[in-house]
Amino acid sequence: MGKGLVIGVIFGALLGAVAVRFLDGRRSRQAEESPARPGEPEARAKSGSEEVERLEKALTASRGENDNLQKKISELQSKASTPAAGPAVAAKGSRWKDVGLAFFKMKDKMQEPDAGNSPEAQQAFMELLAILGKIAKEYGVGMDELSGCPDAMPAMLLSILDAAGIQPDAAQQAAIDSAMNEGQAAWKDYLAKREDLTALERQRALVDLQGKTTQQLRGALSGPAEKVVDDLHMFDADFNFGGRSASYGGTRESVTQSLTGSWAKDLGLDDTQKISLGPVVDTYMREVDAAKADFARREAAGEKVSEREKSTASLEAMIRAQKRLGETMRLSEAQAKALKNWGTNYSYNLVDEAK
Repeated sequence: MGKGLVIGVIFGALLGAVAVRFLDGRRSRQAEESPARPGEPEARAKSGSEEVERLEKALTASRGENDNLQKKISELQSKASTPAAGPAVAAKGSRWKDVGLAFFKMKDKMQEPDAGNSPEAQQAFMELLAILGKIAKEYGVGMDELSGCPDAMPAMLLSILDAAGIQPDAAQQAAIDSAMNEGQAAWKDYLAKREDLTALERQRALVDLQGKTTQQLRGALSGPAEKVVDDLHMFDADFNFGGRSASYGGTRESVTQSLTGSWAKDLGLDDTQKISLGPVVDTYMREVDAAKADFARREAAGEKVSEREKSTASLEAMIRAQKRLGETMRLSEAQAKALKNWGTNYSYNLVDEAK
């Protein structure tokens, strides 16, 4: 790994891919998808993060080791049975203590190429997975939702600082407590409204939650504590929220056909209903085209547009399309359920038809 193993990136990859247990399933679905017409580029199913492939390589040297890995994760999950710590507990005696210590001990090696292939790193990652699985089970959510949970990454950060022997002063501790309490309140609010949200809306809600508590914690740190965080590069990348992505490329006509076919398949629509998808797909593409044009204009003017902003705009366009489908189409009970659980974030790139 050219720049070494960055903890923040790997943690995001773990959440985004829901670890290795779903990698094979995603590959299977990718293989099942077919282009809308011969010669058209196939939909490309992307895992929650580009770092997933690195993670998979580090944790499973071969496909044959996957079963053993799952067994180890299950065993570790059963050990991670300590109840969730309160929002302002700095990880002392918490379930994160051993994991924080393990990552802190590896901090110098984490910058080396292929650091994740070491037995120590693999063990630490499996224990991290076990804790995440336990937290997800306690809250009744998917592991891909934990990017917004203070008991996850923020608690791990505090456990690493504890392992480093960092003792916050009164002002720092007050800021830490405030960040954790605020994060816990926001997480509880998310959980309270979670069941009323569609899968896409949950992803959007997590965009606002993810990283907020950890960034507040980082802002509260200074001196040795700040150096520990900087040395580990724990927050060098945004976390990932899971969900599935699919991307098409081609002419406007071929992309329109591909989106229409895929959406109909996702929702179990019949041929008559499929015809009614046309206006919704057209509106969705006009909105996405407008957003892309705006981003291009701003970048041409020298403004930096983050990938986070671009992906958020894409997600919001999908949510609006989802709402239009629910408002304009007569769906069966099963189709309405599929629409609410529809979590695929589609994207596309048009080619110049004149070329």
